[in-house]
Amino acid sequence: MTRLNFIKSAIIITSTVFVLSSCGDKEEPNKSPFNQIVNADETTGKSGVTFVTSGAWTSTITEVSTKSTKSGTDLWISIDPDHGDAAGEYTITISLQKNYTGEERKATITISFDDTDITITVTQKGTGTSANTGSGITYPANGLGGPNILADEVVTVKPTRGELAEYSARAVLPKGSSLKIVISGKEGDFGFYSGTNNNWVVTNTAPGQFTLTAFESGKSADASFSSYSGVYIEYYENGATKPTKTKKVEVKEN
Repeated sequence: MTRLNFIKSAIIITSTVFVLSSCGDKEEPNKSPFNQIVNADETTGKSGVTFVTSGAWTSTITEVSTKSTKSGTDLWISIDPDHGDAAGEYTITISLQKNYTGEERKATITISFDDTDITITVTQKGTGTSANTGSGITYPANGLGGPNILADEVVTVKPTRGELAEYSARAVLPKGSSLKIVISGKEGDFGFYSGTNNNWVVTNTAPGQFTLTAFESGKSADASFSSYSGVYIEYYENGATKPTKTKKVEVKEN
């Protein structure tokens, strides 16, 4: 028995599901391969896969592009639930973050129980770049304080004063758009230059965390920051209640 339930998402899902009979004796697995293309308007999507196991099961997610295995929370893809403690029927949902890299990316989900593996391959198409995220908001490569950490191409910044790196958080908002940015860093390592703010409402929402809310659309918003270590950024574009994208920026020499 194999079921797929699709909600809008910008993904291609290829699955081979092995399903056991509900009786106690094992039978030869029934292989049901399929290809399914699911299109969406650059939105996070979920799909469900239902399967029956004869015992407890575990899962792994492997990002094919890097050949590395990580937990779902560390990837752009995750599943829920990610394990089961007993035999029975389970339905997992597959969740994805938006892909703004401009490149196709792929991951495999492996469900393992007894001597059986269920393998699901997910390929997500690129949906944009920093120049045009689909929101109309753009993130130039530089700002008043130096490299713009909001630009997709900026993933590292170099120290400018000893081990301290200085940079900008800049966005250009078209008329009628809105933007909130949450930047998180290590407490004591990450700071905001208050005299440099232009069109951001900046609040220190937690130790080592700043929230930037654009004050007025139709203008550029810019501010200068500094840190000794990397930061994690969440984008909430045009009223989104969940991040429309996320990224990490590291501080290092090269």
